[in-house]
Amino acid sequence: MTEYHTLEKGWRHGRGLPYTLTPACGRDYTSKASVEQDLRNGEDFYLQSPWQYNTSCSVRDFREGDVLHVRYKQHDNLAAFTLTEDGKI
Repeated sequence: MTEYHTLEKGWRHGRGLPYTLTPACGRDYTSKASVEQDLRNGEDFYLQSPWQYNTSCSVRDFREGDVLHVRYKQHDNLAAFTLTEDGKI
């Protein structure tokens, strides 16, 4: 696991926590549906955290009950997704 994937290094503190993500690799979205499609496809996003800057992650790095808030449309909109028991959206 690369230095950017830091689940083992302590940014996970519990279950069912909210996380704010932004698209990685210069991507942006115009709709919640396109955000959901890329989350399901395992695309990379940046975890926005006051402790670490631009930690790369994907839906595989989260657990059941976690809430993913994804900023899109130049960070003006926010889409929320809750992971199900099988780790899917």
